[in-house]
Amino acid sequence: MTNTKSPGDQWKVALSIAKPRPLPIPRGGVPTDPGVYIWYRDGHPIYVGEALGAEGLRGRLRKHFAKGRDLSRSTLRASVAAAQLGVPRSVARQRPSVMTVEQVAVVNQWLADCELGWIQCDGIKEAHEWELSLRGEWLPPLNLV
Repeated sequence: MTNTKSPGDQWKVALSIAKPRPLPIPRGGVPTDPGVYIWYRDGHPIYVGEALGAEGLRGRLRKHFAKGRDLSRSTLRASVAAAQLGVPRSVARQRPSVMTVEQVAVVNQWLADCELGWIQCDGIKEAHEWELSLRGEWLPPLNLV
């Protein structure tokens, strides 16, 4: 598959399943199953990721919901810092963090204004295949190439 400039058929299926939900989502509202998650901004997908760990979607999304200065565990948060603040992604992901409280506040507020959807999967293989298929068809603006 080639990476086109707009979502294709696989994305249409994913977007019909992973409906955008406003934030914040109650802690118990995110499943512990493996899956694929899609962040939206103004109704448009901006980031796709996979949740393969033991705590599934809930565990992976916890990294993105973090509020602290350490952006190293969330490519999404580092990508927002790069896009909104012009901070190189390598700097945003640095440990220990060199991000200021004010910079992180911009990232946190920007993410708080997003929506989130997900697709629960029966296993990590299915979740991984979903993500590969989506990223192969179209790469959202905050995903790494």
